[in-house]
Amino acid sequence: MHHAYKNRRLSARQKLANQLISKKRYIVEQCSGTIKRLFRMGRASYFGTVKVNAQVILKSICMNLKKSSQQNLRGSTIEENSSKKGKNLTFYQNDVQ
Repeated sequence: MHHAYKNRRLSARQKLANQLISKKRYIVEQCSGTIKRLFRMGRASYFGTVKVNAQVILKSICMNLKKSSQQNLRGSTIEENSSKKGKNLTFYQNDVQ
């Protein structure tokens, strides 16, 4: 992400780069904010890189489970969701027990 500095504006190339990044960044930032808010990830609970990394992985798994449960409640299929991303899967979530 490019930032303008005092008395120095962004070039057209930098503005375009920011615009392209913002579409993906919006999704990632939204997910990060939800993890911080719902799973108390604003501050790490442990000391040490290994334990904090494990905590982040576990919280990410929780977030993925939350997202998948919401999709199951709506009754959407993997085929519908993946067609938006350009993948072709023929497996339906409703068939899994």
